[in-house]
Amino acid sequence: STLSETLSEEAAYTPMEHPLEILVEFPDGLPRPLARTVLYVNGEIADENTAPPFDHFTWDLSEYTSSSAHTIQVEAIDSLGLIGVSIENSVQITVQRTPQSVITTLAKNAPLIAGAAVAVAGGILILVLIVKGRIKPKAFGRRRLKKSTADKINLDKNIAPLPVSQGTPVQRRRISYWVNRFAWPQRVSQPQKPIAYLELFGETKSDSEKVHIPISSDEITFGRDPKLATAPFNDLSIEDLHARIRVNPQGEITIHDEGSTAGTWVNFSQISTEDVKLSHGDIIHIGRIGLCLKLTDKKKIPKPVIRSQEHRS
Repeated sequence: STLSETLSEEAAYTPMEHPLEILVEFPDGLPRPLARTVLYVNGEIADENTAPPFDHFTWDLSEYTSSSAHTIQVEAIDSLGLIGVSIENSVQITVQRTPQSVITTLAKNAPLIAGAAVAVAGGILILVLIVKGRIKPKAFGRRRLKKSTADKINLDKNIAPLPVSQGTPVQRRRISYWVNRFAWPQRVSQPQKPIAYLELFGETKSDSEKVHIPISSDEITFGRDPKLATAPFNDLSIEDLHARIRVNPQGEITIHDEGSTAGTWVNFSQISTEDVKLSHGDIIHIGRIGLCLKLTDKKKIPKPVIRSQEHRS
């Protein structure tokens, strides 16, 4: 019991928790009551307040037993349902370990020490038997060699010679053996070519330097959380899961919003959660991020229509 108490005392680190205080500001200058505040550590909820005080958190540090880096972020929701998120802040936790006593070290490594002791004792016992002549390694090896040689001779006697016919079965067997030894070239599957790609709208870079998002799967999700979005964007105007693009079996590309606050826009018109068909050259805004859809199949790209001035009037 004394040893277990010593180990538990050495395994405990202080402080077990850390208080945090935040300052909530309203961009429109109109303070409103808060309904909920949440503290995120590495993207997971560490503490939350649903009642006053909303500007104080307690960070539980009991689960950290080694030095590590973490990111903290705070989310606040006011009485109108408006959500504000702070920027991510990096925090370094340093754990200073106290020197362990000899008894503690032996207790933690007891299985390893016991195994080493058994191995050493077994080695000493084998050495003593060899010295006393109880075990003769050379004679043991010779007996085994003689037995294996005898087994080989008896095995050879039991094998009957294979009859060879007038044809060429042995020749065919040899040919097939050498044919199978050749490394014949295998057909390599080519990667699927994307049917379209999204290009960041408004960039002035050259074509080789522009960021392209290929559309080669049946579905692409956009958002700020990499766990929910296959195409993540680190922008505060984008929700964790903001919008979704789908490709049906006929090759038609559609997009819909996932109920975001900033919304999803196609050709400067806001869309809903219903699918909207996309065409070559459509301009898409996901929050503040602008994208342009471009098809890779030139046959599906509509040709420009030139109208005369008389037709326009």
